[in-house]
Amino acid sequence: MNDTAWMDEITGRARVVVVRSPITDLGPLGDAAARLGPDCAEVVLGMGDETARARYRALREAVDHPTLPLVFVDRRFAGGIEAAARLRTLDTRMPAVAAACGYGGLIPFAAGAIALLAGGGPTVAAALLGYAAVILSFVGAVHWGMAVAAPAPSPPGMALSVVPALLAWPGVLLPPLPGMVVLAAALAGWRAVERLGWGDDGFPGWFRRLRDHLTAGAVVSLMLGAVGIGLA
Repeated sequence: MNDTAWMDEITGRARVVVVRSPITDLGPLGDAAARLGPDCAEVVLGMGDETARARYRALREAVDHPTLPLVFVDRRFAGGIEAAARLRTLDTRMPAVAAACGYGGLIPFAAGAIALLAGGGPTVAAALLGYAAVILSFVGAVHWGMAVAAPAPSPPGMALSVVPALLAWPGVLLPPLPGMVVLAAALAGWRAVERLGWGDDGFPGWFRRLRDHLTAGAVVSLMLGAVGIGLA
């Protein structure tokens, strides 16, 4: 194997490759790697022979990183132990309980929309508005929890995380028709803010996909509910 072919072989063993020594403590990186299953491979470089030591030095110089572990994603260097957060974003395997709780949470939205289209009255509209406000507050609270749990809590993150609750409040105070529109716009707008760069990076890939689906379901239900109110 030529001077660089071994490096290509190591970094190409899986989508994610973690290079470590037998005594490297991976900590949270190990947990994040394990969640990726067959999409992640570990390469153990023993330091007992000169070939292994030479390869370690070559890798270290190639990526300009002084210590193991070295993490590669799609053959590109992604970092060291701090790459755990990046690996979590690659996790696309949705836990069954998350799918059940998440998609099950759309049932009240769908039921409310159908009932309003069928001529449901103010009680149904209030129930749908109240549930939408609770969910909107919840998606903000997720970010509050992330900000609090971070090693260095982020004041901007905490401040932004309460915005959905502040938007939910007028949504339930307004008459049903404009309230539905306000809450639908707030849910869609908040998800757009997340996708445009604030708040999505620390979440697993499956959670981001779930958020997209649940937001779409909630927004469609609210707009159908608004149509039902308008036709009443």
